[in-house]
Order: sequence, then structure tokens, then C-alpha cells
Amino acid sequence: MVKNLIDYLTSKNLQITRAKYKGYKEPEEITEFVPDIVGFNKKSQLFHIGKVVNCDEMEDQEVISQLQYFSNMEMEDGTSKGKLIEFYIGVPKSCLSEMEKHLNSYSINTENVHIIPIDV
Repeated sequence: MVKNLIDYLTSKNLQITRAKYKGYKEPEEITEFVPDIVGFNKKSQLFHIGKVVNCDEMEDQEVISQLQYFSNMEMEDGTSKGKLIEFYIGVPKSCLSEMEKHLNSYSINTENVHIIPIDV
């Protein structure tokens, strides 16, 4: 599923800088969490991060904490300083509506969150 999300982000003209996928450097820990994908938009000077979530992980407290954290991350410097980082959550199509419900019930900031359905 990580590859599917990489393909989606690449189609949006993002440069993938790190990913948990062969051929890429592993993403680094951000505070205490590690995203699956880190991308950068050269035009907007804004980072984009991606996290893949399986259907059976949606109620896992560790995953919820990651979603809450990543959805509130801001750029710390550069021309986009203070802007929310774009956050993409890749989920199997079969549990897309379940993820949408969870985002609301877990008080996750959705202003910069994009749920991407993935064929599995």
C-alpha cells in the first residue's frame, strides 16, 4: 500500500524524499513517530507526509496518536513557516468510510488531511 500512496503523491508533482519502500531512504522519526512517506512540493515549499493505515489498525491507540500528531504538524521554517503540513492517509477502499468516521470521533484536524483510497 505504501507504493500506491507514493504513486498518488508523485502524480501530484511531489518529490518523494523518503519512504518505507525499496529504493528510498527510510523516513526519520518526527518527535516520536515515523511517517511512511515524506514528500516535498518545490513550488509551495511545503512538506507532505503520508501514513498507510490498514482496516484493523484504525482503533489502535498508537495509530490514533500518529494521526493526531501528523495532522497538526506545521512548517517550522522557510517561506511556508507556520503553515500546516499536508497529511495523506492511505487506506484500503473497503474501510474508507470507517476511516472518515474515525477522523471525526478522534478529533483529528481535517483541514490539511487527505484520505486516499487504495486498492489492495
